[in-house]
Amino acid sequence: MKRALNLAVLAVAAFATYQVATAQEDSTVASSAATIVTTPSNRVSLTEGAATPSPPTMVLVALTIEGEKPTNVVGTVMSRTNAKRGHTLLLKAEDTAKYHAMIDANGPYSLTVRYSNDDAGKCDEVNIKLDGQSVSNFHFRSVNTRKADQKLGDGWNEFTNSPPIHLGTVTAGYHTIEVFIDDDDGFGIEIDRLTIVREAN
Repeated sequence: MKRALNLAVLAVAAFATYQVATAQEDSTVASSAATIVTTPSNRVSLTEGAATPSPPTMVLVALTIEGEKPTNVVGTVMSRTNAKRGHTLLLKAEDTAKYHAMIDANGPYSLTVRYSNDDAGKCDEVNIKLDGQSVSNFHFRSVNTRKADQKLGDGWNEFTNSPPIHLGTVTAGYHTIEVFIDDDDGFGIEIDRLTIVREAN
């Protein structure tokens, strides 16, 4: 009888210990819940005590798009060892390459085009469009990327950047960027990469 009583006491003590441990564990889980917030410097911090995490506000700093991967079928993909990913897209007069860009927040943005051009004497005219509209009628004339000590044809593997092309205030969401070749020297230009950056307010 005495042994049975001792076993019962031990069982009650063990159950009480389990309840205390479970309560402590639940308390730890509750206190570790946090909401993700963005600070003015765009760093992520944690606010203790919130039950449901919320996503931070995302602001695009730089978006790069590979020139050889347009959304439409156009031009000719070329292999170039100095291209960012080893390939470019050759475009000639009247060719239009279309690209999709996801903008995460409203704001002013600009575009830079990395390209190569082994010029035969006549500069190529390039028109940039945003959602089907010319960007302030902006055109840039490509330059010859061939170096002085290189032979004809070597310039296709040498790259330069266009001047920054102001896109204006762009709303958050999907947009279409078009690179249209108005005129060329008969050989066109090769597009390596497009970079979209948010301008300082």
